[in-house]
Amino acid sequence: MKHLNRTKNYLNSKKLLVWQCCPKDCKYHMYCLNLSSDQPVENVRKLDFPLIFRPYMCSITCSCNGLVVMMVNENIEGEDDIYLLWNPSTGESIVLPDAQL
Repeated sequence: MKHLNRTKNYLNSKKLLVWQCCPKDCKYHMYCLNLSSDQPVENVRKLDFPLIFRPYMCSITCSCNGLVVMMVNENIEGEDDIYLLWNPSTGESIVLPDAQL
């Protein structure tokens, strides 16, 4: 709830998350650009990857109010997907539990 309250207070603080990936080399880079009218677009911040390992495959599943859900896989077989809830502003992330169907 703390994150949502902070997001609502800073409605003019629009940001763009840019995701650059090269799955062949297992390299992923993330950048945050501030789109506020009072700051130049040149103010780009490189974000730390939210995991200690470099995944074989990674994709952004969805995002809302500054939070990002990422799907991560460690192996080429594509098994055992991990879903993370990540806050790029703070660098905090948690592994989401498996959905029981």
